[in-house]
Amino acid sequence: MSEKDFVLRLVGIISKPHGIKGEVILNIITDYPNTIIPGLVLLLDDSGIDSLEVEHIKNPDFTIRKSAIIKFKEVNSRNDAEALRGRKLYRKDTDLPARKEGIFWIDDLIGCTVENSNGTALAKVIEVYNGIANDSLLVKKLSADIKISGIKGNSFYIPLTEEFIKNIDTELKKIIINKLPEYI
Repeated sequence: MSEKDFVLRLVGIISKPHGIKGEVILNIITDYPNTIIPGLVLLLDDSGIDSLEVEHIKNPDFTIRKSAIIKFKEVNSRNDAEALRGRKLYRKDTDLPARKEGIFWIDDLIGCTVENSNGTALAKVIEVYNGIANDSLLVKKLSADIKISGIKGNSFYIPLTEEFIKNIDTELKKIIINKLPEYI
């Protein structure tokens, strides 16, 4: 790591002001929305310098929607809130709950190289999609020479299931697959 002894994890993006007293609507991205509570300090952008402390949170039922109305102690007017529109909020990884075995942060998977069991690099993860049945990796082929049945473009999906994924090593930024998905 650099000078910092922590990594920043994206929590959400401020959508717009709500009312006239400095509240904002926060679009939640984190897998742990219930940990956004009064007293939590969130960092603006990825510099890790400017911070905001959660004063209170309204409608925190994240099963219905992926947003909440949040009031920060430092933001006391609609104009202050408007200045935050579109800003990303982060938290230190040291402030996150412990991960269970086999659970990964989405931003740890993005950028990983996808290899077959022979060690041949095939693709790079560019996005992770949360599905109803399972999550999927959107990957981009590293070379046009890589042929996959049913794929005409450079990108395709790999389901995040044991059938397709053999091993994930976020330290080495490497995902080893059992097999490629076949598209008809």
